[in-house]
Amino acid sequence: MSIKNFFIISFLLVIGHGALAISAASAQSLDQSLLNTLMSGFSGAQNSQAPPASSISQNDVFLSWSANTNVPFGYEGKPLPVYGSVISVSLVSAKNSVSGLDKLIYRWYLDDDFQDYASNSNRQTFLFRVKQISGSSHTIRVEVLDKSGASLFVIEKIISVSAPQAVIYASDKESGWTEKFSQEPTLSPGKEQIFVALPYFFSAVQPSQLDFQWDFNGQSVTKTSEKNKFDVRAAEGELTESFTKELSVLITNPMDEMQRATGKIEIEIQK
Repeated sequence: MSIKNFFIISFLLVIGHGALAISAASAQSLDQSLLNTLMSGFSGAQNSQAPPASSISQNDVFLSWSANTNVPFGYEGKPLPVYGSVISVSLVSAKNSVSGLDKLIYRWYLDDDFQDYASNSNRQTFLFRVKQISGSSHTIRVEVLDKSGASLFVIEKIISVSAPQAVIYASDKESGWTEKFSQEPTLSPGKEQIFVALPYFFSAVQPSQLDFQWDFNGQSVTKTSEKNKFDVRAAEGELTESFTKELSVLITNPMDEMQRATGKIEIEIQK
């Protein structure tokens, strides 16, 4: 075996054991181009990391949004935006390996209008208040640029606007459970039932901040305590025939009266 080959094999063995230092004599006897190649490959393996921000493409990210509206406990869907609510839109990574989003420049557009106040470097999130009514939508677009100002890609998302809802449920006085009616509720003479109104998609911190106006059989009833509940008792005595009465509730947000919803049910009083 030649001395040159011996030193090359010795160098590879040293690398395999994690040592970087070799003797000056060994280095001089190595072919310089081979040495540079080996050292370059070893350095690259040790410093492997996520691709730079300029290599991020549209396929690496997506736009995610959330609204500041409330839903009852147990609701499994997404809180929907309504007129007057606030939507937060963020550019988020679709892959765990993506990094460097904070080094990019973001230019946000709301319905084709440039939002200068929300645009700059490291502005992955855009907040705005809904100005469209139910059945309409807002179009969000963001242009992403690298730190030199070169455009990388543009992503657009359409967010539909919904309306607040009020749903009347049956409630148990003792346990407090609620149950949505699968059919028209019924009451027999002398029986009592508590009804509870649950608000969906109002931008209030707590349901207690909302106003509830009940109406039973054409008569408005104002409640000061447990204003989201209504107690109905059927009069005792025999009936010659069954009849129905309507129970409805109007829920409004006193901080934004455009946020309102009506729920109603028909209650059958059985003979």
